[in-house]
Amino acid sequence: TRRVSAFVTVSSPGFSPNGDGVKDTIEITVFLNIVDGIERWSLSLVDQTNTVRKSYSGTEISSPFRVQWNGRGDDGRIVEGTYTAVFEATYRKGNKPVARSSTFLLDVSGPTLRVKLEPVPFSPDNDGVADELNIYLAAEDLSPLESWSFLIYDRNDVLFRSFQGLGAPPARIIWDGYSEKGELVISAEDYKYVYRAVDVYGNARDTRGIIPVDILVIRDGDRLKIKISSITFAPNSPVVILDQSEQGRKNAAVLDRLVEVLTKYSGYQIRIEGHANNITGTLREEIEELQPLSLARAEAVRKVLIERGLGARRIDVEGKGGKEMLFPSSDLENSWKNRRVEFILIR
Repeated sequence: TRRVSAFVTVSSPGFSPNGDGVKDTIEITVFLNIVDGIERWSLSLVDQTNTVRKSYSGTEISSPFRVQWNGRGDDGRIVEGTYTAVFEATYRKGNKPVARSSTFLLDVSGPTLRVKLEPVPFSPDNDGVADELNIYLAAEDLSPLESWSFLIYDRNDVLFRSFQGLGAPPARIIWDGYSEKGELVISAEDYKYVYRAVDVYGNARDTRGIIPVDILVIRDGDRLKIKISSITFAPNSPVVILDQSEQGRKNAAVLDRLVEVLTKYSGYQIRIEGHANNITGTLREEIEELQPLSLARAEAVRKVLIERGLGARRIDVEGKGGKEMLFPSSDLENSWKNRRVEFILIR
């Protein structure tokens, strides 16, 4: 009499039955050296709690016998976890072979993500204080990770800087505040981030947040300069928005912080320059609209700073209009940066 033997194999170390067409099923194969004389057999899919989630049974079987499992249990639910396929048979002659597959994962969830930023806000102005942002990343998943990315966007959702790789993310990324093109972040600006990770079964998750930038004091030759694009005015007006709207509260916070920073530089005179975006590129717009408006806005900012305690004698103003645009007005991704207020610190 031959000895009865049985083996069970699975087609993959895991699968993700989430309906995306990628690894949605797993194949379980039973091999028997004798198929005659079986009274009854069963194939049970058992999770790590030893609970039978799905079962197949019969009185006849072929070898090899294959099952494509879609992850749903006998109750119709999909339960994540670590599984084993267990085959049992009872032969009329009394043999009762039992075979177990290697364990495999059922995973339909994206990774659990965590982000921690230090320091917040950060100020990459090369003064030795908070010049680099430490981005601490964590990603946890039942399955190994396939890839990750940490993408940083400006206020208009234009990609500014990207970090990405295969496998698990590093525990820490250090960012110096520069874009892929070598452009430094703007003072008092909030940049958006999207942190995303994907496991080997295609399950993805992302988390979003804000990277706040402090007031940056940048050395420009023999001068110090602060450049801010986030001070908002009423449309076509020099009026600084300081009401209880989100814009008003943000303006107040930026201007309060600006007073703190400028107070530290008490030995410097301050020239406030208003800058505009010359959309038409015409001399008429420059002379009749932009230069008067940019001067009026610089004067409005001066008034607000004085009201907040900055010495009036330290501050003068200039309206630059669109004479010193950072980007062509045709550059729709960046031309918003032309509308700005600059603070020049002069000994």
